[in-house]
Amino acid sequence: MPSGAHLLPFPSNRRDEPSLSVKLRTWWRRRRHDRGLAGGSSDPAASQELRLRAQQLTSKAGRDRLAGYVEELVSEAHDRPSSFTTRMPFSLRSLTPFSFATLTPRRRADVHRCTAELLSLAERLREDRPIEVLGAGKISRLLHDRTGPLYTSPRSAPFTLEHAVRSARQALDPQVAVETTLAAAA
Repeated sequence: MPSGAHLLPFPSNRRDEPSLSVKLRTWWRRRRHDRGLAGGSSDPAASQELRLRAQQLTSKAGRDRLAGYVEELVSEAHDRPSSFTTRMPFSLRSLTPFSFATLTPRRRADVHRCTAELLSLAERLREDRPIEVLGAGKISRLLHDRTGPLYTSPRSAPFTLEHAVRSARQALDPQVAVETTLAAAA
């Protein structure tokens, strides 16, 4: 280049830290990665992006974020949306980082029925014990998938909200679920 400036990759402070391009691709594809991790079809070791997404979901910060979203969901289902939220044009409401203010009354009723399970899920996420990426992926997908049981009618969702919450909770501790099944079979 005539000015003497050369485009070099930004050096990472640590060898194991993903590059900026990997971080951006992971962010852009996070819902797709969550779907794969939640279904068990994606191995976190298969790519840098999946490994980073799994680390994000299972990190303390990621777990606290998911727990906060679950608690916010319960809170908004039990309270009326604020007058500010209901006065906002729909397009602006959908731009907010995370809001359940657009839940239909039927979905609110489902959240009411699952309140204890949802709060238990949030409590487990905040514990210091490690969690499995499968469970974290299921929780993220439950919260963000607009075609899932949290946002769609029971007729169009393949399973109920209660089933999805229980499945996510069990997937956080798969060894416990396997041991319980084996103990019951014995």
